[in-house]
Amino acid sequence: MDTLRHGLYSAQLDALRAGGIDPLGARLLVVISEQLQASPAHELSRIWRFLGVASVPTISTFDRKGEYKQTMSRWAELVLYAYYRNSTQHVFATLYDGQPIPEWEAFYQRRGLGKGASITQLLGNDPLRLTVTV
Repeated sequence: MDTLRHGLYSAQLDALRAGGIDPLGARLLVVISEQLQASPAHELSRIWRFLGVASVPTISTFDRKGEYKQTMSRWAELVLYAYYRNSTQHVFATLYDGQPIPEWEAFYQRRGLGKGASITQLLGNDPLRLTVTV
């Protein structure tokens, strides 16, 4: 369950707040991995500036080590989307004035995980009863 919990970014933001750190303050930099992979020079420049690094190291590419050996089942994809959806919406509201992260929304759209879809709508009449406890 720890692996699932790590993806609940809203809980991480709440933990920062509880520790006296304002997620919107200057002490936190949010880097979206898809944006880092798409524009490494730009995103790294943001990171170096945030860290106050005077000499900017150069990295031209990122290599993702390994590949997934299996694809995720449609059922697992739908359940995980439903599990993380509220947390993700909270992140959008907290960090981006309610605006979604375009790369994430594009991923959801490519996968047919539309806005406002409930787990029942996504899974249809599947008799499965799902209980997730964290």
